[in-house]
Amino acid sequence: MNTTKALLNHLTVPYYLTCGNHDDFPNLRSVFPEQPFMDPQFSHYALDHLPVRILVLDSHIPKKDYGILCEERKQWLTARLEEDRKKPTMIFLHHFPIDVQEPIFSTINLRNGNDLKQIISASPNVRGIYCGHYHHAGASVFGRALCWISPSTAPSHILEGDKCIGLNLTYPAYSVHEFINGNFMSQIVSVAPTLCP
Repeated sequence: MNTTKALLNHLTVPYYLTCGNHDDFPNLRSVFPEQPFMDPQFSHYALDHLPVRILVLDSHIPKKDYGILCEERKQWLTARLEEDRKKPTMIFLHHFPIDVQEPIFSTINLRNGNDLKQIISASPNVRGIYCGHYHHAGASVFGRALCWISPSTAPSHILEGDKCIGLNLTYPAYSVHEFINGNFMSQIVSVAPTLCP
């Protein structure tokens, strides 16, 4: 984790973190005490200083591949959304709340995605749900919002049925989201092999 922080500290823009399924929140919190985590138990927080509001929602369950929103997390999200029903809002979480092409990945998504859909239905200013976890790109309509699944900078899985038989070592990729003239623009950036260490 300290190596990760050393690499991230080379960035010339601010960075914000949350837990994925391989992470340990107490460790993350101890290495990154400057992160704006709002709760001692969960890695969620709100960023209100930008032209858009960003809510980072913790879907992590320790030592599990799937994610879930417990009652405390649902209450936290509901309270944050009630604070502002007008400012364009993006919600970021690790686990995607939709089914995807490979059935095995639909068993390790956000288990109660319908609860998330119900919560955001009262907030038309929620413009998108932005996730990872799948290691592949994907997009869908989720209620009235976009659900965007970012590809990964880590290898993706090669599947045969419901078994992982290898890793796909193609170019790492990530997503860039921009807010331009009141609209969101998202794109995928693939990292050329000459740029990889």
